[in-house]
Amino acid sequence: DVYDRYDLFDGYRRLLGFDPQTFLLRKADVVFSASVAVLNELRHQTKGAALVPNGIDLSLFRPLPMNESRKPFNLPDDMPLIGYFGSMEADRGVGDLIDAVAGLVDQGVAISLVIGGKTNSEISLDYPWVRYLGNLDFKQMPTALASCDLLALPYRQSEFMDQGASCKIAEYIAVQRPVVATRTQNFVRNFPQQAVELDDLLATPGDAPDLGRCILGQLSERRLVSLPQGVDWRAISQRALDSLEAQGTAE
Repeated sequence: DVYDRYDLFDGYRRLLGFDPQTFLLRKADVVFSASVAVLNELRHQTKGAALVPNGIDLSLFRPLPMNESRKPFNLPDDMPLIGYFGSMEADRGVGDLIDAVAGLVDQGVAISLVIGGKTNSEISLDYPWVRYLGNLDFKQMPTALASCDLLALPYRQSEFMDQGASCKIAEYIAVQRPVVATRTQNFVRNFPQQAVELDDLLATPGDAPDLGRCILGQLSERRLVSLPQGVDWRAISQRALDSLEAQGTAE
């Protein structure tokens, strides 16, 4: 299983001409990848490759009442909330999201930003309209997502992010909240139908004013996207098994 392009990580090491990733790719009977980009980049080095995407538990990530979901986090019920949940490395665009919301607040738009995840010392959350929920436990995530009016995927373009397939995208969609996303490979290649459905409400990566435009658009339109087929664990397990059987490796 190759979840990311590990050879692009700073910590990856080739030892005396030995490349561990290439060695494993060539020795494996089947290689699974979670993203279309990684699959396409590495499949020429393998005997057999298959896309086995990230999955979600649809019994957990499902529509929940918004106001009831706000109560455990003491969130206000009289203001639109836009949420971001996950890592806060620069490439994930959290800084752009903060700038976008700051611009809207300066224009008089009544909105708060709800953030959950491990903090980044380079990103300030010290704003009266930011509500930081901490590094949430996984079991809290469905309720946290459902507490928001909109859910944000403000990713930037980068070699690392463009190779990925973020788990939270399907989680966001499954709770049936409008998504505000950027037009990055992480989203467009792995969720092409949903990218088409958002269309003009996809923001330019790294462009905070354009992200603000999409936030305003979704506050007004509340455009939902369809849940991709086959994102539950049972369907993904079957997909993996079918790939193994096609290569003659399953017993």
